[in-house]
Amino acid sequence: MSAMSLSREQLSQLSQPEAALGLKKFLIGDERLNLRLKLSILSWLQLFVIRTISGKIRTCTRRCCLLRKQNLHKARDLLLPKLISGEIDLENFSINAGQIAA
Repeated sequence: MSAMSLSREQLSQLSQPEAALGLKKFLIGDERLNLRLKLSILSWLQLFVIRTISGKIRTCTRRCCLLRKQNLHKARDLLLPKLISGEIDLENFSINAGQIAA
């Protein structure tokens, strides 16, 4: 009689050490199957979550770059004609190179 085919009644009829051993073998076999199943589900879930998060990060990065590019275009289109026409005077304008690097 294998430990996998023992019922609860049969286990209770066995002596304490035999019952404990049979139950232990039965649970270990079940736990291995459950562990494999849990690990496959976890690995699938991790892969799904990682792909979803990385996709969202990629999308946000693209949007951020696009907005930054659009803002630079707007600033250029607004300021360049004013600079060329002399409406904005940069004669007394100074920039500290340390501020730009930061």
